[in-house]
Amino acid sequence: MSYSKEQKKAVICHELGHWLIAQSLGYKVAEIKIKFNRVAQYCSHDAHANILPQPDFMYINDIYKYIDDRIVILCSGLISENFSELSKEIIKKDAQTLFSKTASDDYKKINELLLIARGIKFSGNISEDSERMQRNEIFQTCWGRAMNLVGENHENISKASEYIAIKAEKDNFCYRFYQKDLSQILSPD
Repeated sequence: MSYSKEQKKAVICHELGHWLIAQSLGYKVAEIKIKFNRVAQYCSHDAHANILPQPDFMYINDIYKYIDDRIVILCSGLISENFSELSKEIIKKDAQTLFSKTASDDYKKINELLLIARGIKFSGNISEDSERMQRNEIFQTCWGRAMNLVGENHENISKASEYIAIKAEKDNFCYRFYQKDLSQILSPD
């Protein structure tokens, strides 16, 4: 049994979301690698958007902005994959459920980054009682930014996922879509 075209498109939308939103935030991007694995009746995939951040921190606010952007980029994959089903406001518990289905690695990274962002944003006002509220405030802000950015680009992401799903037809083969190719595929023209 292989991935269906819709399942392939979901994986591709996820990686395109990371890649395109990272690019729109000014980060250098390289390729997207996608491999749909099939062994007997078992299916899995390996997929990765190669983003090349080059942070240059002079001030603590630069660090916070970088962390904030990274959370937005991580959220953008899941949002791109599930755009039509999501709302701008989502409680972190609901997001956790969504992330656990297809993006658990992204969610682990987000939680680690939220701890650091909280320490910066709420420095001097950290307590165990306020942790959940403070982390959720940062998460909601990042989720909202990601929803807006994906919303502005969703038509292109969807169209590009259709194209790439056709190209990535073979199982057990690693496909690479480089920056130049992706820029052409995602071009609104």
